[in-house]
Amino acid sequence: GPGTLASRSGTHDAARITTTPKTNRCSHLPRRRTVMSLYHRSARRGNRSTPYAFRYNNSVGIRGHADPTTMGLGYGMANHEVYESPLVARYASREMSELFSERTRIRTWRRLWLALAKAEHRAGIRVTARQIKQLEKTIDRIDFAAAARHEKRLRHDVMAHLHAWGDIAPEARGILHLGATSAYIVDNADLIIMRDALRLGAVWLANAIDALGAFAKRHRALPTLGLTHFQPAQVTTVGKRAALWCYDFVRDLEEVEHRLTGLRFRGVKGTTGTQASFLALCGHDHRKVLRLEEDVAEQMGFEQVEPITGQTYSRKVDAQVVCALGGIAASVHKFANDVRLLAGLKE
Repeated sequence: GPGTLASRSGTHDAARITTTPKTNRCSHLPRRRTVMSLYHRSARRGNRSTPYAFRYNNSVGIRGHADPTTMGLGYGMANHEVYESPLVARYASREMSELFSERTRIRTWRRLWLALAKAEHRAGIRVTARQIKQLEKTIDRIDFAAAARHEKRLRHDVMAHLHAWGDIAPEARGILHLGATSAYIVDNADLIIMRDALRLGAVWLANAIDALGAFAKRHRALPTLGLTHFQPAQVTTVGKRAALWCYDFVRDLEEVEHRLTGLRFRGVKGTTGTQASFLALCGHDHRKVLRLEEDVAEQMGFEQVEPITGQTYSRKVDAQVVCALGGIAASVHKFANDVRLLAGLKE
């Protein structure tokens, strides 16, 4: 929860956070409110720097890390100072690494904020063209150091980046995130990145299928000894063997395309998956809210929207995608293991 990275003593290992029995809240933190209510309440009062709802003991911090860009919030760290997965450093493609990077994630958050603002403007909600223009102009100016400073104070990553953007787009500060909840940003962004990664994987699968298919055709008549349980069995061909590997990847591509076809946008829904906040903004006009949601989904490249969600989209979606990736991994393992065994036989 908020505050777990730091303690009153300022040490890494002594996070002495006290709670009150009646509320079970951290005693040095303000009462929790929704992201939307805190942000807009401070904006309405004209407070552009430090919303009163977030003022608490500035002594909370980590000793030896006065610079918030190096205090363990994920910003500004040198790669040699923190753990880095060799699966990324050695084996991941640049395209996939960039897709899952912090910059891509935060820019996707901003695209979602901008899409919502545009849709609300078109729906006649209090969002002006001038405000949208300022957001468009500053969308790529991501200041991670400023966001780290905000997160040190707010203990909320979405709020931190919301304030960081508001700092450089002050005219639009009051309409950013209007009616939304954190899951609108985080979950929809995850779905967008997941979709783009699956599309990239589909291209690579198609390339592998094409290469193996051409190899199989070229060697379709070249005889070789087939094996069962790694024991000599019956004559087959090199092309037939390659076709077996190839067709596993065909199955994987079909599964990835199926998942892409069924992947839906979480949509424009509130804290518990209802649209109460947007109904209020749209004067309780249900059709207007539906048009607003369709508008945002279309801007983000989705043809379908989840018909019902809680705060988050169903985690079954994640499980289904992981199963598809597991299928690809099984195919790669079969292919690579066969090649390694054949290499041991000098084939």
